[in-house]
This record gives sequence, C-alpha cells and structure tokens, in this order.
Amino acid sequence: MKSLCTLKNTSEYSPSKSTGSQRLRNVKIHALLISALVVSATAQAQLIATPIVTGLSQLTGTYGDTTNANRLYALQKTGQLIQIDSGTPTTVVNVSSLIDTSGERGLLGFAQDPNFSSNGWSYISYVNDQSKALDVVRLTNFDLGSAQSIISVPHPTGASNHYGGNVRFGTDGKMYVAMGDGGGGNDPENDAQNLNNYLGKILRIDVSAGGSGYAIPTDNPFVNADGLDEIWAYGLRNPFKFSFDTNGDLYIGDVGQSAWEEVNRNIGNVGGINYGWQALEGTHLNPNAVAPPAANATPPIFEYSHAVGQSITGGVVYNGTALGAQYQGRYFFGDFISQKFWSIDPNATDVAASLIDHTLGLNADISFTGIESDANGELLLTSFNGSIYRVEAVPEPATLAILGLAAGAAALRRKKKS
Repeated sequence: MKSLCTLKNTSEYSPSKSTGSQRLRNVKIHALLISALVVSATAQAQLIATPIVTGLSQLTGTYGDTTNANRLYALQKTGQLIQIDSGTPTTVVNVSSLIDTSGERGLLGFAQDPNFSSNGWSYISYVNDQSKALDVVRLTNFDLGSAQSIISVPHPTGASNHYGGNVRFGTDGKMYVAMGDGGGGNDPENDAQNLNNYLGKILRIDVSAGGSGYAIPTDNPFVNADGLDEIWAYGLRNPFKFSFDTNGDLYIGDVGQSAWEEVNRNIGNVGGINYGWQALEGTHLNPNAVAPPAANATPPIFEYSHAVGQSITGGVVYNGTALGAQYQGRYFFGDFISQKFWSIDPNATDVAASLIDHTLGLNADISFTGIESDANGELLLTSFNGSIYRVEAVPEPATLAILGLAAGAAALRRKKKS
C-alpha cells in the first residue's frame, strides 16, 4: 500500500484556500485513489469454496455438462454415475456389479462426446472386476444396455494402483485416455519408457465413427514407427488427472513416487513427448532408476516437494469470468493428501514464482479428486468424502473497509465544497 499512501498524501489540502485548478486536481487525485483501491480489491480477491452438493460418497470426479450449464455429473468410485440438476443428484448409471473397487480401482473417468447434443454418447472408464484391465465403454443416453466396448487396457493384476483412468476429448475431437505405470512402486520394469505397452502413457484414439472399438489417428507419433500406434505421450507415473485448455494445450498432473509432484504442459499438444519417468521424478533423478534419464525427457513446468503435498490432483486452466480477470489463464490444481489448493501462471517467465496458495480461503477440508470447469468455465472442486464445491471470489475484508473509507472521504469533501 506504499504507493497508495503516497498518492493519498499528495491530495491533502484546505478546501477554503484551494483554487479552482487545485480543486480539479484534487478531484482527479481522489478518482485515481478510489480507482487504485478498486484495483487493489480485485487483486486481493480471496477464493472461497461454496458447497453445492453434499452427502455423496467416494467421489472420483465432477464434470460440467457441455450442453446444460445447470447440470453436472459426478462419479462415485463404487460405480455410480450421478446426474446433478440444480443441486439435486440422481443416479443414471450403475456399474457396481462390473467393477473392482479395491485400492485405486473403481469408476474413474467420464466424458461426453463432442457431438453429445445430437448423438447422446458418453463414455465411462472403470476397472473390470474379472480382468483387472481399464475398460472404456460408450453409452447412448446413459443406457447401460447400449454399452459398447471402446478399449480395454491391460494392467498387472497384482497391483491395485496407478490406473490413471481419466478420459478426455481434446480440441481436435480425439479421445485421450490416461494410463498409470502399472502400480507397485518405482516402476521396476520401466514400463513408462517401454513403447510396446500402454503403461505410463496417454493414449489417443478416434471414436467418431461409432460402434465398438476405435480407429488410429494417422498423425499419432508412433504410426509407422517403433511403438504402439495408440501412444500419444509417455514417461508418466500416474497421470490421475489431465486436461486441455481451450487453446488445445495439454496439462498433466503426474503423481510422484517419494519426493516430488509435477505439472506438465504440452504447448500445442504435440505428440510423442517423453515426460521422463522412471529415471526422473520431476526434474530430479530417481534414486531407484533402472536406466539413465532419456535424452528427450521433457521437464515439468512446475513441481513441489513432499514437504507440502504428496499426491497431486491435476486441474484446469481457468477460463471463466466470476473470479475476475486476474485469475483467467491460471492453472488450478490441488493435493489429495495435504488438501492444498494452488494456482500458477503457466505463461510466466518464472512459473514457480507465480504460485498462489488459495488453501486458507477455501475454509473447507477437501481431499481433491477433481478440479474441473463447468459449462461456463467456472471452477468445480471434488472431494473424495462426497462433497462438491463451486469456487467463488470475495474481496478481502480489509480492502472492503478501505474502499468504504475512501468513498466516505470523497462524500465528505463533496459536502464541504457545497
């Protein structure tokens, strides 16, 4: 506030002795002061979490309906896809009899088809109770009887963790599926670097034709090259949540092993990027590396140590309006264990220095399993304990008080001059 105090000091005057030009100058100065305070109030806007749905159980994600701003969808790990209309939840699909829910298994992903408004297609991913594979299926109008198998990705049956499971459509209209490295610990087989399996990868497939199965996009990086045709990105440990900005950039929150959590950004969503695991955890050498770091390993744009959080939940770039322009373009993410909630400016010269910790203002205990946007680009927070929150902005109380004082002072001066 030093600059504001300096500005305020220059405006001190005696109304009875001021000239017309002085009065005009003081009016301008007070206008600048109030404008500066308004800017200050905006810059200091605090984020809060307002509960919009409670009483659900073991939530793994919340998603805005792409065609209805008043509708959300939530996933329960135990197998229920829940439609939420204006705060009222209704189960529309239940796959509990088909899935394994032990460990990190369960109902993990949901996406609406880019043409959902006309074809009624949606997609869910879950861990198959029999094969322990990650299954992605298409539903028409949420009818389980219409289910068509899209892809079934094998996973080591002895490990119940690191499934990934998130499903998204990119701005290119293709489906992307995240797969963890196969679980256990430290990826001892270095599967994340093995281009001949799907573990530790993000897959890209074309499901636009309908029916079971999928087509391989011809511009996938390993078509006609060494590696599985479906692979889009590799070198990941457990990309539990990833997202696309409206400009197409890909963001991945990759859960770390013993020391570091990371945020990866792929500008322009270029295929074939290697994010470095198993040799690298963030930008740091894994002490249990089974091979040297790959020469083409791409570092994260941000990382944090296990001193502040132990399990990142990747989020989204904010493109809404309710929080104010100062938050637009920032990437929001959280930590499942420490319950921290942060944002960074991915375009900053020093991304780490742009970090803002929003945790205290939320005033809520949120074990983050989802940070998403609704149809209007506003932030939704999902807590594993069964609650869904909407993020809202309120000015800092101190700033509001200063604004009130400034408005009062201006009114008083106007009264004296009259």
